[in-house]
Amino acid sequence: MKQVLLTDPFTGIDFTAIRYDDKTIIAIHPLTGETIRLPYDFERNAFMLPAHVMKHIDAVTLTKAASELDVSLQRVSNACKSGKIAMKTLPNGSKMILRDDLRNYKENRKIGRPKKEQ
Repeated sequence: MKQVLLTDPFTGIDFTAIRYDDKTIIAIHPLTGETIRLPYDFERNAFMLPAHVMKHIDAVTLTKAASELDVSLQRVSNACKSGKIAMKTLPNGSKMILRDDLRNYKENRKIGRPKKEQ
């Protein structure tokens, strides 16, 4: 088993994975955190991608999130840094927010400046 650097054939984004002696690859999905096992088929000289991995994941950039919340990019970035909005970082450094996390924040956020303590 050894760590390898691979390139996603769809996006061109590099990612790290673990390759075993039987050529099976184990990788972590950057948005869902799911462990993905890609067995190698020697007969076809191909990796077998599980169908459930090809599902759509609704996510937005921080800029798009700011636009949808009608706030500044800095406010969204600060909310992510403080943990109020869950943010995912892709292997290329891009930052994304899952649509469900954005919706949850939007429904539960307190609008306006916090009151000063007396």
